[in-house]
Amino acid sequence: MKRSWLNWKTLALIAVGVVVVGPILRQAIHLPRLPSLGGGQHVATPAPETSQAGEPTASGRSRVRTSTVTADGRLIPTVGQPTILLNPGLVRPGTKVAVTGFGFDQGGVIDIVLKKNASDAGVPVSLARADQNGAFNASFTVPEGLASRSPTVAAEERNSKKVALAQAQLPAGMAAVKLSKMVGKPGDVITLTATGFEPEEDIKVYWGQLNGDPAATLHADGGGNVGQAAVHIPVGAIGNTSLVLIGSKSQSVAIGQFIMLGLYPTVTAHPYAVKAGNKITLSAHGFGPDETVLIYVNGVKGPPMATVQVDDKGGFAGLSFEVPFGLKKQQSLILIGQQSRAVVNSGFLVLPYTPSMLPSTWGGFPGTTLSFYAQGFAAHEVVLVYKNHTLNGGGQLVSAFRVDDRGRAAAAGQYTIPSEDQGKVVFTAVGRESEGVATATVTVQHSDVAVQIPPQPKYTLPPDLQPATPTPVAPAAPRAGAGQPGAAGPTGAAGPTGGAGQAAPAGGAGQAAPAGGAGQNAPAGTQPAPAQTQQAPAATPGGGQGAPAPAPGSHGGGGVINRVQQLWQGIASSL
Repeated sequence: MKRSWLNWKTLALIAVGVVVVGPILRQAIHLPRLPSLGGGQHVATPAPETSQAGEPTASGRSRVRTSTVTADGRLIPTVGQPTILLNPGLVRPGTKVAVTGFGFDQGGVIDIVLKKNASDAGVPVSLARADQNGAFNASFTVPEGLASRSPTVAAEERNSKKVALAQAQLPAGMAAVKLSKMVGKPGDVITLTATGFEPEEDIKVYWGQLNGDPAATLHADGGGNVGQAAVHIPVGAIGNTSLVLIGSKSQSVAIGQFIMLGLYPTVTAHPYAVKAGNKITLSAHGFGPDETVLIYVNGVKGPPMATVQVDDKGGFAGLSFEVPFGLKKQQSLILIGQQSRAVVNSGFLVLPYTPSMLPSTWGGFPGTTLSFYAQGFAAHEVVLVYKNHTLNGGGQLVSAFRVDDRGRAAAAGQYTIPSEDQGKVVFTAVGRESEGVATATVTVQHSDVAVQIPPQPKYTLPPDLQPATPTPVAPAAPRAGAGQPGAAGPTGAAGPTGGAGQAAPAGGAGQAAPAGGAGQNAPAGTQPAPAQTQQAPAATPGGGQGAPAPAPGSHGGGGVINRVQQLWQGIASSL
């Protein structure tokens, strides 16, 4: 009878093979051991080496880049930098070390590896899983016979490039810190007490990470303690963070947990409603300490309208600026903290100008000269007075004047009622900068006797009322026959060639000056006088009246010789 191969000897051989070969197979196919979060220490396979410096590693993976902001001239991270903290940082064999980490992925599995140095493969000593904030807590016991006096502890997240390094030091030294409060925002001041440092050593204070310059430096007393030291909270990322104290000699580490609150700045504009050309004053608080605040109006594109440096409490006051002309109605005011990126949006209201104007007389016959009384315009602005002005603009410019520092004017401007004005004549005053509009009405009375009033020259702005930055207009080249400036005679205006009291532009007909009036020169580019104008009679001894202007394109009396003779006669009559 054939014996069965399945007996107790065969089963024993199979069991031994499973025990011996099983771990080897598991190591070969790299099956990770699932973490047990209920306590105890766990051994895990170390993750491939990564770095935080921003360059490729030997394994070919890119390193994690981090971003920072500047607070009081010092760099602090913004978000998400993988970081681990050891407590205590000074250890000896047999010491239990707590590892606190943050900046990892939610739910990520992190291997805690103890290395001789940063380039060593290391030995896994613990395992942890990150919580919903990317933070974790783990612990391990420093093994006996540690070869390095400055071992490196690495936290390596599986299936990720995130890794954090921290150094432990031998011999061990214990330190502790106690904070006056566990919650605050940038700009607040907290007090702390610390113990366990070496006597008279400097203690560096870091917020959230150990890279860069410390946020503050404290000094231990003769017993290695710090009592009631005030520390300003710098600008940092919102959420859980840590206050880390490191002794410069002993390398003792003390860690305090802290929750960073967000910034919610406010701004006030005084007054809220203002007219253009007047000043508005801003005050604000709630920004990061000592940061620069950018001030924008109606949008954040382009450079800011102004910048201001806040104090160590995150506020400023008394910043004034003049509301420019051209802004109307509701305006948006935007303030942005350059380091904290805290934003506040407010605004102010630009009121319109509502001036008023009265004539020096409510009525009169043709030939009556009147002036104007005005108020409510912008300070020192030029007011232009039009006749027959409509809502769409237009009309004839008849006068202009400048108001005082309170927007007022009295007996300003001048206008003589001509023969053609009849009935009610409406004058409209327009502020050049404020665009404020005021009207005044004058009633022209009818005369039973015919009134013969010489036509008035077209009004032109005097030099002191010209725009500060006029648009340049290229004048046309002068041609023979164009009206020339009239020279003032003893009793009237003598015109040497055209005889017109007002010089016409090139190619235009000269406009006759009124009897007894001095000639006025019209600037280049003004509108030519109408072709049918009243011409002054020829010059007589002592008369001073201008000769008629030659037609456009004529040669002013038949050649150059006649023009020279006429010019000489004009000079002689003026003498």
